[in-house]
Amino acid sequence: MYYCPDCQKEFEYVKVYFEERGQGYERVHLCPFCDGMNYREKKGIFCSYCGAKVSVPGKKYCCESCKRAGEKMFARQEEMKIHRRTSPLFKAVNEVDEYNRLNGCKLSYGQYYALKGAKML
Repeated sequence: MYYCPDCQKEFEYVKVYFEERGQGYERVHLCPFCDGMNYREKKGIFCSYCGAKVSVPGKKYCCESCKRAGEKMFARQEEMKIHRRTSPLFKAVNEVDEYNRLNGCKLSYGQYYALKGAKML
């Protein structure tokens, strides 16, 4: 969380602006409301599920319902990660990436499997 003393607003994400500088561009972070650069990061502990400020240090959630929902959400995310890592498509794409890295080429997924089917790899 961030706080801007100029416009007195709180926000989660800064506005990113690219400013031309000589040969290239420089990334500038601004307040999304007033475009000021005088914003500060708010210190504190926030609920891992809803983002509300937690009053007790060391707690991860603000209330029991957020704790149940947050644990359910994080468990689902872990299941999805495991499912992605074990999917045939993930394994096939990794195989192509590994072949390209070891052989210094840039074959696409289709090119790789066309050559593999023709027994050229």
